[in-house]
Formats: sequence, structure tokens, C-alpha cells
Amino acid sequence: MLIIKAFILFIAINEISSQICNKTILETYRIHVQKTIDKVYTEYNNITGRYVLKTKPETTYIPEVRSRPKVIQTCCPDYARVMNRCIPRCDNVCENARCTAPNTCTCLPGYQRFNDHRCIPICSNCQNGRCIGPEICTCISGYIKDENDTCTPQCDNCKNGFCISPNVCTCNDGYYMYDDDDDDNSTCVPNCSKGCPNGFCSAPETCTCNSGYKINEETGLCEPFCPTECINGHCTAPNFCTCDDGYYYQLHERLGKGYCMPKCSKGCQNGYCAAPELCYCDSGFERNSTGDCVPVCNGGCTNGRCIEPGRCECLPGYIKANSSNQCVPQCRDICENGFCSAPNICTCNAGFTLIEGSTSRCQPECEEDCINGVCVSPNVCICKPGYKFISGSKSICEPFCEERCENGFCSAPGVCDCNFGYRKNNLDICAPYCEQSCTNGFCKSFNTCSCYLGYEMMNNTCIPTCDSCENGDCIAPNKCECHKNYKKDKNGQCKPHCKKKCVNGYCSTPYKCVCKKGYKIDSNDSYMCHPVCDNCLHGTCVSPGNCECIDGYQLNVLTQQCDKISFTTESIVKKFSRTSHFIPFTEIINTSDPTERTEQIQIADVIGPNIRTYKNENSKMFWKKFCNSTTCPNGYCVKEDCYCNEGFSKNIDDICIESHIDTCATYPKKCLFKLISLIYVILLTVLVVAILILLCYFIFREDNPKRVKLQYDEEFRENLYDIPYPPNSQETSVI
Repeated sequence: MLIIKAFILFIAINEISSQICNKTILETYRIHVQKTIDKVYTEYNNITGRYVLKTKPETTYIPEVRSRPKVIQTCCPDYARVMNRCIPRCDNVCENARCTAPNTCTCLPGYQRFNDHRCIPICSNCQNGRCIGPEICTCISGYIKDENDTCTPQCDNCKNGFCISPNVCTCNDGYYMYDDDDDDNSTCVPNCSKGCPNGFCSAPETCTCNSGYKINEETGLCEPFCPTECINGHCTAPNFCTCDDGYYYQLHERLGKGYCMPKCSKGCQNGYCAAPELCYCDSGFERNSTGDCVPVCNGGCTNGRCIEPGRCECLPGYIKANSSNQCVPQCRDICENGFCSAPNICTCNAGFTLIEGSTSRCQPECEEDCINGVCVSPNVCICKPGYKFISGSKSICEPFCEERCENGFCSAPGVCDCNFGYRKNNLDICAPYCEQSCTNGFCKSFNTCSCYLGYEMMNNTCIPTCDSCENGDCIAPNKCECHKNYKKDKNGQCKPHCKKKCVNGYCSTPYKCVCKKGYKIDSNDSYMCHPVCDNCLHGTCVSPGNCECIDGYQLNVLTQQCDKISFTTESIVKKFSRTSHFIPFTEIINTSDPTERTEQIQIADVIGPNIRTYKNENSKMFWKKFCNSTTCPNGYCVKEDCYCNEGFSKNIDDICIESHIDTCATYPKKCLFKLISLIYVILLTVLVVAILILLCYFIFREDNPKRVKLQYDEEFRENLYDIPYPPNSQETSVI
């Protein structure tokens, strides 16, 4: 261990010895030679009453300079003497480094070499930032540090998306960017490809219905909901049924519910309306030729009156036959092929004649054939079951249909065929027929369509209607489908689509951005609008008409142009602590142009509380002011200048410190005392100046011997640096 320490000491001694060299110089020394000179003095002449000049001999000592060779130790070439030490010289300033050997810079801890004389700070992770010190990273504009101390892009609002660059948000899958032209905000909103009529898109391809609506599992759209099934109708609004044609809405008072009931214009006495204009008679009743429901008496009620179902009341002179409801006249003899037409009167049926010699027997006679019937008496046909006589004929029978054959005719017993222009529907009722399909409507009459609610007729076609469908196609009532490259906004309006956000502009047509006022489109990026400034030479246009100057320039408030910063510094403090990162320097030459400074300037990167050095394109040093929270405590920055907060004022070091206000309005006595003290100081200063002027007059008179000696001393001292006096001798020497 001792050997290692000795070796290190030996190397240090050799290094020190390599910095010190021997040099022979001419040593000058001074001696004082005794001489006699004529001293001029004044004497008052009592005769003339004036002062006259006279001389008298006087011995004095005049300095004389002599020289002799001397070997001294001085710093070797490329080394400079600083505070009795020889330190290496570096032609260029060692930035963030120490000059450890001639023209050799060694980086400070935490820095790495950038070039021969400059070291830059080291940051392990400084992406999207600027390394301003060892492991000190400052994010660039538009980025902030996250919990991992990493600079990440910042976006004002990026819900349902992720920020890829400053104020540029990319939406998650199932979301799209909605641009609100009114408030200049963009938001990622969920996308529902089919839209959400009667609801809103709460998540990608997921509609949340409004109150009173529910999701149709097949279509995924919101449809109105009715708690009670709309029989013979359809639900057109929440809890509201619209009845089909031929039906009307009737409220059941006891149940408190409404139903769509069929409508019969003439009513249905002794029956009920089973379908539009179709009455079904109650049990024991049947429809007559006029369509009214009348009571039915089994077997009829001839010569009587059916007063209720199954009950016949006979006319006077008539009785019921065989315990039935048939009322027949009462005759003594049976009327064969005839009937007792009146009490005790036998009348043959039509086509029958009484048998000759008989008063009660009738013989039938038929002249024509009974079609679909049977001749039961002369010239009288009885139709077969399911048939009835055609109008105006007694021998031709036609099929009979018990139910009314509306809009058709009965072609066989119980078989109804529709008239021309009609077809049977699902209810086996003849309904109007249209050769072309009535899409979005219904057939009102032959080849005549009527549109559903929410549709209108155009060119014999029912098309949906929408309140507003600009830049889109109306595909269903109030359902608009946007054209290609258009998307719906939150108000359901079709807006043009751009593949990415228009920065400082808005999307006017598909894939085309229009810049806001004061901005112009980027020649390389059609979605980026840059601010426009009339004249921003030596600066950057950060907003319309707002120019931010580059380093070395400042904004002229009158011309709004960046002017070069001028320098009028006299000199700077000549010493800094060697323990800090500052480098000693000599002096700054007065100049207003930093490019004219000489190479002898050696200066650190920070030379004052708010002054920082820079290099121009010619590698010449120059400095400028800067301002931040460190250099401007208790104040605020306006560009490069520091302004103190209320209650603070600047001291002689240009630092904001707490000020103690002592105004004359608050302390009048103190103010008067200060005024008197100021007057006293001014009078005392005038007196001292007057005394100094008188002293100078007597000292610097030309005939003053001491002044002559002083002139020699001053001329001698101008060429000397340090003149120590040897002991017991008047001789002095200087190196």
C-alpha cells in the first residue's frame, strides 16, 4: 500500500515539475542618487506688496534603474500562472469540463464528450425531451413526464383513445374522432354502423334505447315498447298502439286497458263484430237478407212470428205442427202437394193443381228443368243443399256461402272466389290486389298503393322521409345513411371525414382541411395548418401574428420584428471558485457585436444570476440574459426579464428580495429626517471636494520638488509588476 502511495506521489511530482520551467530574465533594481537642485519658493516683498519667486539649493534623491541577469522558475509554455499555481491552458473554453492538460478537456462527472472542448450532460432516458443536466431531462413542448419519469405526449382530451403526439389523439377500436366545429374540441365517441334511432350509441355497436323503447334482437335497433300486445294493430310509440285499417281503439274500463276492435258501420244487433264489416250473430240468431241478426226458430215460423230463439208464436187460426215452431193453418183434411193456406182452406203449391174431384190433393207440374235443384212440385224447383235460386229464376240454383263473400262471389257451396283485382289474404278475405309490390305501404285498391307512416309516394314508390339528411341517403323513416367518406356527428348530421385530425383547421370536404383564420396549410402535410406571421425573420411563428425570437435576438415591440441583442458590458468578475463548474477567464472587450470579440475571452456557461453564454456560427463567445424560476425567485418572467412580485424589489445583485415600504405618507417624520440627512451629506461632500481641489493645487504645482520626485516614481512604476525591497537596503528588484 505504501509503495502505491509513493508511486502516485512520484507521478504527481513529475507532473508538477513538467509544468514549471527555468527562465533567465533581466532583473531590474533601483538605487537613489543624491543630487543638489535649486528649489523654487515664493517670498513676499514688502516694498512691492507682491510675492516673488526665488531659488535656494536643496539636496534630493533621484531614482536610477539598473539591470542584471537572473534565473527564475516560471510556468512552462501552454500553462498559465493562477494564484501561485501553473494550470494548463485550453484555447477553447472547456464547457462542462476541466482543462486538465494543454488543450485537453476532461468532462465533469455526469457529462460525456461532444467534441474536443465541449461536454454534454448524460441522461439515461430523455426521449421527447432535452437533457439540461446529468440525469435532468426537460420535456419539449407538448410533452409531460409520467409516473415513470418519461416524456409522453399531452392531449387535452383523449377519452376512449390514446395520445400519440401532442394534441393528436387516436381513437380505440370501435370509436371514431368527432370534431365539434363550435368549441374546437375533438372527442372519441363510440361508433354504431346502423345508427341508433330512438336511442344513443353508448358503446361500439351497442345502442342504449330511450325510455319507452327496447332493442330488437334481430335488427339491433330501438323499437317502441307497448306492455300489452297490440292485437289487430302495431306499436308505433311507447305504450301507444295504432290499430290496423277497419279497427278502432276501445278502452276496457274495468281492466283499464285498450284493445283494437273491429268496426262494423251498421252495428251488430243480436251479434258481435268479428271482423271489419263482418258481423257474427249470437247463438240462436242468424242473418237475414239485409244482414241483420234475427232470432232463429228451428223449422221456421210459417204463419207465425219467431219472437226469440227457438220460440215461435202462431197467428190466429194457425197451430204449431208436430210440436215444432211451424205454424200451419188448420184444415180438416190434409192438403197433399199443397198446403193449408188458411184455416180449412187447402191451396196447392205453385205449379200444382188440385186433383180433379178432390179438395185437398194437389198434383205437381214442372215445365223447365231444375238446375242444381229438385222439382218438388209442378214448375217449382227446390235447390240442393248448399245452393239457392239465382235472382229472377225459379229453376236455376247457384251455390250458397253462409259467410258474406265481400269483394267476391260464391263459386260453390261454402266456396268464395274473389272479384277481378282482389285476392284472398291470410284471413281468407278478398282484399285489393296490386300487381307491383307496395313496398313500405299497403294496397288500398286495385293497383293503388298507400304509404305507411313515415313514408311518402314518389314515382309510384313509397320512400322513407327524414327531417334532415344532407350528405346522405334516407334509408328508413328519420334514419339517414351517410355518403361515402361522411360520418354522423353527435347531432346525427353527416359531416365530411378526414383520415386524421385537422390541426388548427377543420374538415370541409372528405379528406380536405381548411385552415382557420391566421393559419396556412403545410406544403408537406395537408392536415397541418401553421400560424402566419407577416415578418418573423430570426424567429418562430408560434401563433397568428405572434413571433418568438431565436437565441441572440429579441422582439422589437414597435416593429414586431426580431432584432439582434446588443452588448455593452464593461467587464466581468475575474475569479470563480475552483470547486464549481465555472472556468476562470480574463476580460470581455467592450463591443456591441459578439462576433468581434477576441480569442482571449474565456468564460463559463453561466456568468451571473440571469446571464448565460452562447456561441455564434463563427464559434465566438457571446452572452445574453435569460429568466426562469431559479434566476427569478419571488418574481415572474416576461421573456428574458425578471419582474418582482408585489412586496419585493431588486437589490444590487438584481435579485428580488422583500422590500420594506417607508413612504412619506406613512412615516412623515422619518421622511423629514431622511431629507435633512441627505442635505447634510450633500454639503459635507461639497466641502470635501473643495478641500481636495486645494490640496491638488499645492501638490501638483510645477515648482514643487516633491511633484518632480513623484513623476519619476510613476514613470518607473508603470513598467514594474512587483518590487520587493531587500532588507537593510534601498535597492529594489522586480521580475
